[in-house]
Amino acid sequence: TINDGTVTKENLAMAILELDGGALAHLQASFAADDHADDNWTFKIKLIGTSGSTRFSHADWVQNEKAVVHSHTYSAYHYSILNTVRYFIEQCIERDRAPLSDLDDAITVQKIIEAIEVSVGEGVAIEL
Repeated sequence: TINDGTVTKENLAMAILELDGGALAHLQASFAADDHADDNWTFKIKLIGTSGSTRFSHADWVQNEKAVVHSHTYSAYHYSILNTVRYFIEQCIERDRAPLSDLDDAITVQKIIEAIEVSVGEGVAIEL
């Protein structure tokens, strides 16, 4: 991203992670893009393996109506949000089952984020 010096925070972040077994994960986040291409900068997950690949993107669900900032609205699969809330209420609260993600998961994610920041700052790989 071009920065003329007026942007005080990063607007794009990328990291490559080497997982157990040697698999690579590429993480990328940006708020600054408004790309209308069919393979745009919205939330995306790609899995590429030796037996095939798949992808998921919020751009698969486009509301074709004017939004406040952009020319159209990319939204999450609204049924995903509905199903997540339903699972939490019906399974976790009513049936006392474990949530799909817990505070240990959040701590792990925070450790990964902090390791990425150290890696960028020091220019070295960080092992967790």
